[in-house]
Amino acid sequence: MMIGPRERGKSKYPINMVLETEICGAAAVVAGLKARAAGPFEKIKFKEILKRRGGLQEYLECRNFILGLWSKDTNHILRLSDCGATDAPSDIDPQRISLIREIYGFLDQNGYINVGIACEKEKSEPCGEADLKLSKESSSEEKCGTQLSDSVCKAPFILGQVEYPERLTDIKNGLILNEEEPISQTTKRQEFLGSENWSIESKGCQSTKEQKIGWIETKLPNRTADTDTLANISSEVVDSGSDSFVGFKKIKESQGIQAIAADSSEAINEMQCDSEIRKRIIVVGAGPAGLTAARHLQRQGFSVTILEARNRLGGRVYTDRSSLSVPVDLGASIITGVEADVATERRPDPSSLVCSQLGLELTVLNSDCPLYDTVTGQKVPLELDEALEAEYNSLLDDMVVLMEEQGDRATKMSLEDGLEYALKKRRMAQSISDTEDLEFDTLASDSFDTRTNGHDKGITSDKEVLSPLERRVMNWHFANLEYGCAALLKEVSLPYWNQDDVYGGFGGAHCMIKGGYSTVIESLGKGLAVHLNHVVTEVSYSTMGCGETNDLHGKVKVSTSNGNEFTGDAVLITVPLGCLKANTINFSPSLPEWKQSSIHQLGFVF
Repeated sequence: MMIGPRERGKSKYPINMVLETEICGAAAVVAGLKARAAGPFEKIKFKEILKRRGGLQEYLECRNFILGLWSKDTNHILRLSDCGATDAPSDIDPQRISLIREIYGFLDQNGYINVGIACEKEKSEPCGEADLKLSKESSSEEKCGTQLSDSVCKAPFILGQVEYPERLTDIKNGLILNEEEPISQTTKRQEFLGSENWSIESKGCQSTKEQKIGWIETKLPNRTADTDTLANISSEVVDSGSDSFVGFKKIKESQGIQAIAADSSEAINEMQCDSEIRKRIIVVGAGPAGLTAARHLQRQGFSVTILEARNRLGGRVYTDRSSLSVPVDLGASIITGVEADVATERRPDPSSLVCSQLGLELTVLNSDCPLYDTVTGQKVPLELDEALEAEYNSLLDDMVVLMEEQGDRATKMSLEDGLEYALKKRRMAQSISDTEDLEFDTLASDSFDTRTNGHDKGITSDKEVLSPLERRVMNWHFANLEYGCAALLKEVSLPYWNQDDVYGGFGGAHCMIKGGYSTVIESLGKGLAVHLNHVVTEVSYSTMGCGETNDLHGKVKVSTSNGNEFTGDAVLITVPLGCLKANTINFSPSLPEWKQSSIHQLGFVF
């Protein structure tokens, strides 16, 4: 963003802030936002601000400034006071303070800051105190066990510089640990926005205390919202059908810690406060989506319970640490981008943030991939390998041209049909001077089988345009594309196979985690109430908003196969789409028709 003399003169912010927030545009890209523009959601949320004169610049300066502070120390929760604003609005607040407060709330509630496994700063430590000045030389003196980047705006990614102290090794059923500490008084720092001191020098923080109770180690981020309602806890089992239920036990109340334990074979079915009730959310599924959502909801002040069908966390992320001498990822294994690409505004894979917070060591994948022919056992000649790879990439480009040329007729084709059509057309153009026209209608209606000994069975069965070795190499590329599409090419629609290209993917190198992906999942599960071996069979919800009445009174009820029932104010379903397609969960009443139609039409089966 260029700042000309006129704009600079009209800026309501010190010049140092303007320059620094310009640099901090990179932090916006890291968070998944645009560096110099407002996204669709932002345009709706801040419509009135953006439409006034100079509003966009003012908004971006404040937003990127907050994101820059967050990127400085992603190991700790960025508090509103760290941004120079008080928690409570005041009639005498300058306009920029009110704007920062509003933007902070937006970024915090929507998961642009304070995500991953960030923890609260210690009350006794002056982490909120900051001397703000524009200085690249001042770096944070860290006492938190994690080395931080020197620049406020540098993407927070560290490769193997810190050892994670202790990994959560086991999560049992029926335990909630809630560690709450009083929030420190808000430091008065309104002058921070009116000064020309703009870089933060941390005075040193210590990592959050960990409480060990029995067989589980866990720590929870502090949150002021509705925490007082946990002072008195009562419990109720909702038709669990079990006579051996072990009731709640509250300990260390004087220290602000409530540990609620139940026998591992039972469940905590309902938590109700005598005075004021926190909204309770039930999350179905303890995979990456469920755990991440649960952590975010819990930090926003909700009471969260997770139900997981398996006997472990992670869902389709699982590291086998017992079968071999080294850990092996049997599910997700690759972080598909570990740093932001500011030029193309591609963010890093969100998993890279947790790796940075844990200080995990990553292995960058080597792009060199020599191919060996399974028929001869010999390495494919380099020249042939490179030539066919270039031709394969050209075939993918041809798919766009094919769609434009054939229009509606191409909608009947699969991606495999399109690739074979383009391949044959290219080879025939090379082999004969007067290329014969291909019967497109015939091609679109026929199917190909290019996986049988290097020969086609469809329209090209008598006119194979590749040698057997070339066919095997090309089929390897097609198989690799199937891996990327998660489906056979003949089951992938030609017009929509690359519909996610508009999002650009993630930036940076692709990496694998030394020690396995489960380390990330286990860290996300710390401090959450997770009930393993709870297969959800039915979700009953209220439709009273439509003029109907039922016994739920606006609540939801989730039933599991072991006879337990859980009630809450809302339920979040994070199970794989394939489970919804198979109707493994019965919804009462049934889901709306439009939602059922969407579930069954999506071509995704995992």
